[in-house]
Amino acid sequence: MNERGALVMNWIERWRAIAARISGLMEATKFLLQAYQVQNQNTGMLRALIHDLRQIHEELKILHEDCHSQMPPLAATALQEFCNKPIPDPTPTGEAVDFQLLIPTAIFLSRFNYLIQDMEIEGRTATELAFEHLRRLIAIDKDVRAKWSDAFQQGETACEKMGAVHLLAHGIWAFKVRNGRAETDLVYGETEGSPNSVIRRTARALVLTEWKLVRDPRGADSKGAEARRQASEYSGGVLGDLELKRTRFIVLVGQHEQTPPDDREEGGVNYRHIWLSVDPKTPSVSARRRALRE
Repeated sequence: MNERGALVMNWIERWRAIAARISGLMEATKFLLQAYQVQNQNTGMLRALIHDLRQIHEELKILHEDCHSQMPPLAATALQEFCNKPIPDPTPTGEAVDFQLLIPTAIFLSRFNYLIQDMEIEGRTATELAFEHLRRLIAIDKDVRAKWSDAFQQGETACEKMGAVHLLAHGIWAFKVRNGRAETDLVYGETEGSPNSVIRRTARALVLTEWKLVRDPRGADSKGAEARRQASEYSGGVLGDLELKRTRFIVLVGQHEQTPPDDREEGGVNYRHIWLSVDPKTPSVSARRRALRE
């Protein structure tokens, strides 16, 4: 996975760490108010809480700067709005009423958690996991590796079918574009105008994929561009609410390991490039080679 892909996976974990800190701050405030009946003279504890609140605010600014493009649009907007509002100064005397300064942050916590419950992110994460699982299976299981090597020799359709079945084990239904239409079943080649009952009962997400064989390592970029052109013919929405609308996967299948082309943002859609090697080096060998390059 390239660096951009890592960011896609990482911002949620960064948010969860900040959210845990916000929740802890709110619990500490609640404990002080209930157990110690905080009065105006407790300015030291109050100022410590406000100090933590300001630190959280700065962490959220950094999160927005680094990762806003990876977030659901409404969530990114809510985060930006919150970051644009500075934390007010407490009263000079540090009165207990200043605990109200924590309320907007508590409200933001609830709102942001709601907005990031985006099926797009969950489906994209599940798809990334499925591809990583497949890469590792091929690397360590000689029988799986042999099947993929055979599929590579047979051609693109054979690789599509095997890939679709693997994705299905992760709850991902893969489809592709053919003559401008969405083809939901890579195994049987059946085209559906909308998700049927089986797909709706079982799918975590429907994902548009374009598979290309790369027999010449120098042709990865051109194959990626060809796949993006084909994927761009699909207008989206045909497959309903389960479909990933902002992410499409370009799967390049080659003989040996290779770095895939960078992801592309085109027309509001992120094209993720996945490189799948049918004859990879063992994990230990790959790790040693990466270490030598670094």
